[in-house]
Amino acid sequence: MSGEMTQSEPQVQMSRRERKVAETRTAILKAACELIDSEGYDEATIERIAEAADIAPRTFFRYFPNKEAILFAEFDAAREAMVAGLRARPADEDVLESLAIILKQLSVEIDRRWDEFAWVREVTGTHSLGRSHERIVASQEVNARVAEILAERMGVDPQSDPRPNAWTKAIMAAFGQAVLLGPQATDSGCTFDMFIEVLNSTIGALTKLEAAARVVCTQDYGPLTHAHPDN
Repeated sequence: MSGEMTQSEPQVQMSRRERKVAETRTAILKAACELIDSEGYDEATIERIAEAADIAPRTFFRYFPNKEAILFAEFDAAREAMVAGLRARPADEDVLESLAIILKQLSVEIDRRWDEFAWVREVTGTHSLGRSHERIVASQEVNARVAEILAERMGVDPQSDPRPNAWTKAIMAAFGQAVLLGPQATDSGCTFDMFIEVLNSTIGALTKLEAAARVVCTQDYGPLTHAHPDN
């Protein structure tokens, strides 16, 4: 399967320089995907990608900090669009409704370009790139920005009110699991439907956990202990 990634059509008129930048970025992405497809991730060096894109290696670094960033370029762009879209929602709209709308829009884009995202997941999974420190930090930063928007809309301080951060982590974790399963995991072929299923099962589990926690709260279990291996 070809991993060639496409970009959405620009929504505003671009200057000549902006068009040139976009064209060069697209050329780098196309060259990288074709080399990775034909020869493998390790063999697709930055030098070879630059040569295939007809640019100097130093030009590559004006667009991407490293080779790994190429694979996650569209994921990162989707995340940026999600954050920007959430911030642009009407201020008088319920904040969780706003988040649901944005995640629905994001899921539609993921479903439309599923072959591309699946290809990236296959490559990154083979090389454990998705679990790198850089990617974990990137995910945490996005969650922090979403939580910040929720806190602003709720009119609370996230340093003293745990809801924005807790809700964001729970919701984004559920959405992430839905994306991992993919649209083919549902009869409708829709990632958002899988997201709703994951939410429902999570809500059920959390409801049971709350009931258990209320019972446990009245009992004295003492401190947590752990066994030490014999010397």
